[in-house]
Amino acid sequence: MASVLGRRFSFGHLSAMLNQPPSALLAPVDELLRADLLAEDGGLLAYRHDLIRDAVRGTLPRTALRALQRQAAGALLAAGSPAVEVAAQLAASAEPGRPVADGGARRGGPL
Repeated sequence: MASVLGRRFSFGHLSAMLNQPPSALLAPVDELLRADLLAEDGGLLAYRHDLIRDAVRGTLPRTALRALQRQAAGALLAAGSPAVEVAAQLAASAEPGRPVADGGARRGGPL
């Protein structure tokens, strides 16, 4: 799930993306840190290398990836992330002939 948030992401954004309290993520995130898949980087979590993130994303079916990217955009929007971050997620999730959002983003609602 974290792979759709970007190379660097906050613990809070991951928590929102998974709809889990931060305390529920302590053990899984610690395991990823100890396995050197993730690292702490300036108060954020980050993939050690883009190849790791790409490999993780590569295991997701394209349709699932796009749905997760839309979910990530909603989580980022709800967390008050900068519009440019949300726009990048929405653009990445775009599908030909399908609206990216139903207008909820403008109202602050679900995408």
